[in-house]
Amino acid sequence: MIENTLQKLIVTFGNLLSSFAKSVVKHAPSYFIGAIVTLVATCYIAKDFTHLSKFVKMVIGDGVTEKAVKIKNIFMGSVLKLGKGYLILSVITFSALFAGLMVLRVKNAIGIAVIIALADALPVIGIGTIMVPWAVIAVLLGDYYFGIGLAVLFVIVVILRNFLEPKIIGKQVGINSLFTLATMFLGLKVLGILGLFLFPIIFIVTVQYYKNEMKEELSL
Repeated sequence: MIENTLQKLIVTFGNLLSSFAKSVVKHAPSYFIGAIVTLVATCYIAKDFTHLSKFVKMVIGDGVTEKAVKIKNIFMGSVLKLGKGYLILSVITFSALFAGLMVLRVKNAIGIAVIIALADALPVIGIGTIMVPWAVIAVLLGDYYFGIGLAVLFVIVVILRNFLEPKIIGKQVGINSLFTLATMFLGLKVLGILGLFLFPIIFIVTVQYYKNEMKEELSL
């Protein structure tokens, strides 16, 4: 059973690598052209940024320019706050993993906890990509205590993260955790992992923009 499982994993991994390599080769020319165009455009923009800014401002008008600058500032601030929130979540995830691995008497618990926490911070991958196969293989090898312990640790970390994520992110950006959770869930359903990060940012920028507009109107 173990041999067949490992063979299937090797074949699946090989097929994934082959598909990825074919996709890269197929789209390499368009990637190369896109990179060249982006580089050249960036050089032109950097060279004439002042004149370009004046031209855009003249075309779209002072009012739209002012609103665009406000939205940009709110967006940048929101991204930094979101980054801080997810950094806190990564530290919490690492701490829970390190404590659990120490209880299970895993060698080099710090290094393994760091690797799993980094995997958790990456889109799509998550801690389940590492911990679930690890627990399954441990059970198949007859180490039931260790395999079940890994499974319990995985469930605890997932529940802890899902419970704390809306609270921490909501606190960082100044939005109620219920609304943060709702936008994250909606983004996940609409755009997948990309929506999980994109929808809260759009919601935060919109709310903060109208908050600032209301403050300015009240001050007048």
